[in-house]
Amino acid sequence: MTIDKTPHSHHSPSDVPEQPSAADLFYASVKGIKIEPVETQRAGPHTAMVMAAGLGTRMMPLTKDTPKPLIPILNKPLIDYTLEELASAGVTKAVVNVHYYADQIQNYLAPFNTPEIIISDERTRLLETGGGLKKARPLLGEDPVFCANTDAILAGGPLGAGCQQLANSWGTDMLALLLLCPIEQTLGFEGLGDFHMVEQNSSVNDISLKNKNRHKSGKIIKAQGEAAPFAFTGFQIIHPSLLDGTPSGPFSTRLLWQKAARKNKLYGTIYPYQWLHVGTPAGVIQAQDHLGSFNGKIQPNIDYSYE
Repeated sequence: MTIDKTPHSHHSPSDVPEQPSAADLFYASVKGIKIEPVETQRAGPHTAMVMAAGLGTRMMPLTKDTPKPLIPILNKPLIDYTLEELASAGVTKAVVNVHYYADQIQNYLAPFNTPEIIISDERTRLLETGGGLKKARPLLGEDPVFCANTDAILAGGPLGAGCQQLANSWGTDMLALLLLCPIEQTLGFEGLGDFHMVEQNSSVNDISLKNKNRHKSGKIIKAQGEAAPFAFTGFQIIHPSLLDGTPSGPFSTRLLWQKAARKNKLYGTIYPYQWLHVGTPAGVIQAQDHLGSFNGKIQPNIDYSYE
């Protein structure tokens, strides 16, 4: 799917994500990845928060004159991948926070029509992910919303499948639902893992964990420095009520996860394809090579080398 940047366009995203192509299935078979049929669509949030205000420090020197969301992968800025994923899952309004090189991002997004773009201005103070959500709350409303980073690309599956999986898995007993990816299906991720998943009939205090090959969704526990089987992809559904009582200044969405976990309402769902973390210059090269070879596209003439 291509994002509509034409003003006054009446284009609307497909109601149902496309099924995996023959190329998807072949690639998955080579990599030993199980591809499941796309589930029947369930209506998800129509509003999303897109995190685009960060300084991109780990992406230096590429971000010296360009904000990270506008760094190109195969001639397409990172933020386009995020907006395409959201729009394909039915999102019609995206609230985008800006701080670092805010004018560049705002000018780039000005022609977008699907989804509709609303800017949450953090030029005067960077508020981190949680603080950014709190500042944007009047623009987001009081219903659950998608929240997405702009340094993540969901690959190998149907466009929109990740956000649609979140929508399909969301339940009224949840306050936060995170899209997770098995560590072995990530590219550019340098951590030990972010989360464990709890057995369906176990307490969140038990370390009896779900087998990722048999289960797709469940309650999750944040890793505390130890190795964990799942990485957070940067895509989630958040209930705005988690923002009640939070600090007025900068804070991380980790605080919201902690609140949800204390109420036994922190969940995860496992993405069965690949997640590309594009947070460093090396991650840019990896993503270009991966997507370029997989899609058969010609690599753009961009020099990512630096002293």
